[in-house]
Amino acid sequence: MYLTREAVEHTLRTIAGTAGTVVAFDYFAAELVTSPSLFMRYARAVIKLTGEPFRFGIDNTPPVRERVAAFLASCGLVLEDQRNFGVETDRQRAMAGFVIAQLPATIERIRDLPSLASTLDRIEALVGGALQLRSMRWMGNLDQRACAASTG
Repeated sequence: MYLTREAVEHTLRTIAGTAGTVVAFDYFAAELVTSPSLFMRYARAVIKLTGEPFRFGIDNTPPVRERVAAFLASCGLVLEDQRNFGVETDRQRAMAGFVIAQLPATIERIRDLPSLASTLDRIEALVGGALQLRSMRWMGNLDQRACAASTG
């Protein structure tokens, strides 16, 4: 929001270069950041006085989830969850949203390296899928915490 597009992309690419990464953030719609409406011009002027002016937003053309996923993919991340702040229909755009993203499966990346594929298969057999189970348990806990927070 108050960062430039370049700064956001650089930050997300840096995060994508870190093993085991999960990142969560909120965002405004690009349309909100650039809207010529009197209300939004006023809102941007007031926000600018705080020293954090609106500079970046994500394309919110429905379906927003696809736009967010494409943006994250360009930064090396995969969309795990996306929630709109506001209603999204064919004719109405959500004004903001919340995203949870992570790295593409590290195991799948390593499989792309032919020299390591057989070693990875042996490691996977020894580990017995423990990493996947741990990840699934963590995501389950995240869902439980999110549900508790939204109902509490």
